[in-house]
Amino acid sequence: MRTLIFVVTFLCLTPALQARQDSVSDEFDCRLNAARFPAFFTAVDKLQADLLQGVWSVENEQAEQSAFQFHDYGLVDIISTDVTGNLSVESMMWKLQERNGGVELILTDSEFNEQTIHLEATCDGLNATIMDSLDDIELILKPTISAKELDRMQNSLSGEWNSVTFPSDMADILSCNTDERAGITSMQLQFHKDGTYTKTCETPSARLEERGFYEITPDGQYIIFYAGNNPGTPSETYEASVVRVQYLTVGEMVLEQPVHAFGFAGIQHTAVRSIAYMQ
Repeated sequence: MRTLIFVVTFLCLTPALQARQDSVSDEFDCRLNAARFPAFFTAVDKLQADLLQGVWSVENEQAEQSAFQFHDYGLVDIISTDVTGNLSVESMMWKLQERNGGVELILTDSEFNEQTIHLEATCDGLNATIMDSLDDIELILKPTISAKELDRMQNSLSGEWNSVTFPSDMADILSCNTDERAGITSMQLQFHKDGTYTKTCETPSARLEERGFYEITPDGQYIIFYAGNNPGTPSETYEASVVRVQYLTVGEMVLEQPVHAFGFAGIQHTAVRSIAYMQ
């Protein structure tokens, strides 16, 4: 019950907090001075509100990037980009706990393995110490797009999209190694107004279809697809996938997809990623 009260309270406070942050951004150098939390908020409450603000990014010395999007229903999507530029996403359960006067983030994967990360808010972002290895990383909050821009993206996506370039065509041009499943004859995406989607991929020998719900990340850079038998229910999704939005306008779209994503099976060439769609 307390969790529900917190979520409702935070959702009510978010516009005011954001407006206050915007109004004082020029006056204060430290972002922590811009936030005014209710007196009853604990250290855990404050960090939870912080994590739910948007997408947090981190980059390691090997130039591998990760972006974390925390959801109030207890899942976090971790979008990773490796040194070759290939995308992947993993969904994990998350929770915060107070320990020894500090706050720890507990991440749990699909096999119920736990990872503990000590968090500390700073002027620039969050310091995170991975307790197993004692490695320190810095999380930076990425700029979010406005509600108006998010609505524009949602409206632009709505409808049926057909690919005008196929992975198999591009693979042939680049002399990539493919298997018999790579002879794609059509790829189709349908974004429905209720937040669900349908993906269809046809080959000479099969027709593959995937359904679920989708979300645009708060920075407007990614679309995450949650495949499941009961679209709109996060707890019943069985797989998550991600694409990067390279270009989107009315009737035209270019998506950068992972090499091994739906419709890309068997194409072993990292240059084959961007697919153009038209309505």
